[in-house]
Amino acid sequence: MDKCAKVLEDKPPLTAASAEKQGGNQVMAQGGTPTSLHVDDEAIYVVDPHPGAVFKLSKDGATMEEVWRPKKGKARVVLGDDDSLFVVAWEPGKLVRIDKKSGTVHVIREKELGFLELDPGPTNQGMLYVGVDTLRGPLQRHYDRDSIAPRDGAFVSPDKVSSIPHGPKSAATIGGNMAGYVLELAIDRDHLFYTGREPGLSSLSPPFQLYRRSRSGGDPEIIGEGCNRIALSEAHVYCARGKHWDSPNQVFKLTKEGKGSKLVFRTEGKIQSIHIDGKDAYVWSFSGVAQHWNVWKIVDADPEGRLIAVEDHLIGSVATDATHVYWTNRGATNQSGETLLAAGAVRRQKR
Repeated sequence: MDKCAKVLEDKPPLTAASAEKQGGNQVMAQGGTPTSLHVDDEAIYVVDPHPGAVFKLSKDGATMEEVWRPKKGKARVVLGDDDSLFVVAWEPGKLVRIDKKSGTVHVIREKELGFLELDPGPTNQGMLYVGVDTLRGPLQRHYDRDSIAPRDGAFVSPDKVSSIPHGPKSAATIGGNMAGYVLELAIDRDHLFYTGREPGLSSLSPPFQLYRRSRSGGDPEIIGEGCNRIALSEAHVYCARGKHWDSPNQVFKLTKEGKGSKLVFRTEGKIQSIHIDGKDAYVWSFSGVAQHWNVWKIVDADPEGRLIAVEDHLIGSVATDATHVYWTNRGATNQSGETLLAAGAVRRQKR
């Protein structure tokens, strides 16, 4: 067993923490190495890739139960809607849907790796968005939630954007070299939005463009530039930018037609991701100077934002409900593998 594996094996298991207060935070679960979480009105769902299971945690943090653990591989990512959980497991890859009430597990896709995003459409009509990391770069597809067959959606690779109709071996390129390298993609009811750059350009080349394409097909159009991370609200695109393409430190908000770009947030750190919660938006970032991970709320009238929390260790995922902001942290160890700060799942009341 290598040193890294031994450190992970020696970590204490993830356990309920009964919303123990630490400053302004409430620790909902402690231990393990939690990476991903989903929150609904009733419970908190947390993935701990060591041992590789999905756990259900009560909102008061008092009880925790195991929901699913693959026979082979380890659960990595969880997302959900009102009725179901969607979980990606690695080694080997598997994508499953879990009924929240019955616990029934449906295998949607085998040999698939990556992260998830749900179509905002009605549950019975929605699509499942899956991002896949391969040696060629990020591949991103839509799948019917209960079928392994690709359905009309998007396939994104470093050199093209394609439409995949329902059925095998049928893919049509749309846009071609307009997106030589695609970094991130988001979807709403009508359009695909993605950040990309023409092929053959290095990291020192002009910044990423922001593209929009109708879900019904057609060529993509450029509606913005300099975007690294993106997120969608009902009416706007939130776009993270920076002087260097992989170090965004500002967030701009623009309409979905690419108009009215406005600076709404800036930080000295590197923005990792943007989370949309209705009319509100949250950012988590990393400050290399201070060695801190921060959770921020974007405030339109003040680009400095509202600091929600400061963590001394990696933030893996952020989620929200009506009253709280939740996140996972990976804890901290020294060079000998000794735990300096326990990992866990944390929440803080909105303000």
